[in-house]
Amino acid sequence: MQSSGFSLIELLLALFLVATIVVFGIPTLYGFVESTRVRTQTREFATSVSLARSLAITTATPVIICASRDGTECNSKSWSDGWLIYADTDKNEQPSKQELVNFHQALPSPLSLVESKKSIKITFSFDGTLTTNFTFFLCGSSDKRAGKISILATGRSRASQVAGSSAC
Repeated sequence: MQSSGFSLIELLLALFLVATIVVFGIPTLYGFVESTRVRTQTREFATSVSLARSLAITTATPVIICASRDGTECNSKSWSDGWLIYADTDKNEQPSKQELVNFHQALPSPLSLVESKKSIKITFSFDGTLTTNFTFFLCGSSDKRAGKISILATGRSRASQVAGSSAC
């Protein structure tokens, strides 16, 4: 007579295989998710920089990107808190409601965005240029994953992935 079901050995073997997949698969999945977050947020910041430069050129007005917690003023010392884009039409270097263009909320934990010179403001002149070069690093929880955004004084920006950075 044949009985249906699993034997104890078959059940233990199946549990062993599942445990092995979980032990080795979860850390790999976490690394993949974090790498994707770093890439996505790097692109979002690079897109914000391109938007600000484009707006400065098309409106012939200075456009400023600054670190901001609340999206109404430049009130943060960390780019990780979020950033604000505004057209400085009155040239007072302070955002007003009429000048606001875009706001990006804080980065998800554990990501951080740092500028190599610790600047908290980027000002594009009316022709889309800057007074100096800027380099930003978007860092994950490990030194293995970082995004790099380089902004030249000409206003052109470039986003790339780097193996890690001492800025992180």
